Amino acid sequence: MIRKRYIGIDLHTDNFFACFRDKEDELFSKKYELSQEGFREFIADLSPYDIIAVEAVANAPFFKRKILGYVEKIVFVAPGEFHVIGSSYKKTDLNDAGKLAFYLSKGLLPLAREKSEFHSQLLSMIETRSVLVKARMMANHKTISILTRQGIKLSSHRLIYKGGYQKYVFIHPLDSLMMLELGWLETQVEFLNQKIAEVNRQIEEMAQSLKGFKNLTSITGVGVISAAIILCTIGDIHDFSSPKKLASYFGLVPKVRRSNKNNPTYRITKRGSKLARTAIITSVWQVIRYNDELKTYYDRKREFKGGKRAAVATANKLIKVIFDVLKNDCIFEDVSRQRFKKEATAFDFA
Repeated sequence: MIRKRYIGIDLHTDNFFACFRDKEDELFSKKYELSQEGFREFIADLSPYDIIAVEAVANAPFFKRKILGYVEKIVFVAPGEFHVIGSSYKKTDLNDAGKLAFYLSKGLLPLAREKSEFHSQLLSMIETRSVLVKARMMANHKTISILTRQGIKLSSHRLIYKGGYQKYVFIHPLDSLMMLELGWLETQVEFLNQKIAEVNRQIEEMAQSLKGFKNLTSITGVGVISAAIILCTIGDIHDFSSPKKLASYFGLVPKVRRSNKNNPTYRITKRGSKLARTAIITSVWQVIRYNDELKTYYDRKREFKGGKRAAVATANKLIKVIFDVLKNDCIFEDVSRQRFKKEATAFDFA
């Protein structure tokens, strides 16, 4: 007789705790080292009919690769949606593993969507780019601060480009210590500019192979970086049945707290990837520069709701367009009539 077991894993950077149970009872719990020896010991305790649940933390894919093939199934749990562990009064590693095993046996765990290795690598590179851009911004802000103390006004965007310091900073009469400090900052900014350019080239090269990249960048205003972030976050568009589900995944829908006749308005949920949400909003600012229909919609919403809420509302409109072009494998043509074409054939959607 096949005996199916449910295993909850509380995963750390140097070890992990496993709780084994069947449908009715907890069988045993055990601690393992996150090492070759630890994995050999853990695999020896497994059977081909086991199902494992582990929270979708940074090293969860590594853990899955190590034990794939030794069990029936491995699922990732969305930590932000599984509040049982976070709100528990007894917060121990074994207790956390036990809760994962218990709710896994009942089929009540909120599962996380798994990204492909390629999508994860590309997103990691984009995050590295963000780190470099922020470092450059901090260096430039420090330069602006030094100049401001001397009564010199300068916009930070002038310092981004090559030769910006020579053209706009070193033309001013400053003392030797300030010149030394600004020289260090210039060296740092030039180095960061070089690395950002290298990362941009690599991201663009990788993004070209993403399914739907041509469709998404056919929307004027959606750039290469934003398209890459959006596509890597979405993964398979067929996982979403409607644009509203996609908008909810990006965290761009309002919270709902309905009770009896009360139906108050709340802020957006901000669930999901902050990087992806920023990419959508950034794309909105660019798209409305070229698209009269969305610009008119944004202006109308801004008149009553203000700029931020208008941007979120327009982002939901843009998500509908993104959903359509990806779901139907179409090239974007005209938002005013929602017209698209498949490579050579144009057709209308009602």
